[in-house]
Amino acid sequence: MTSVEPGHRISWLGRLWVPGLVDAAHSFELVPGESGLVFVHREDFRGLLVPALGGVVRETRAAFAAMNDALVQRVAAVAAGSSDALAATASGPAIVAEGL
Repeated sequence: MTSVEPGHRISWLGRLWVPGLVDAAHSFELVPGESGLVFVHREDFRGLLVPALGGVVRETRAAFAAMNDALVQRVAAVAAGSSDALAATASGPAIVAEGL
């Protein structure tokens, strides 16, 4: 873990074998938006082998994007059944995924 702010942010660093080959900085963050909370998911891939692993990185990013989409759908489904602050707006769910 590189950062933990309960209710706001969590971040961590993943590495393949040794520092500098493939380093992946990950973070999940909740920030206020116009229609509720915004879920920000960041992934930063760096290192000597990243260019050679382009297909793997693209597949990983696609999997993260699918996770984010599933989270948006889940939040919208929960919000549709409740009257709390997470209620879906006319333009979409109150929590959206961005950052990939």
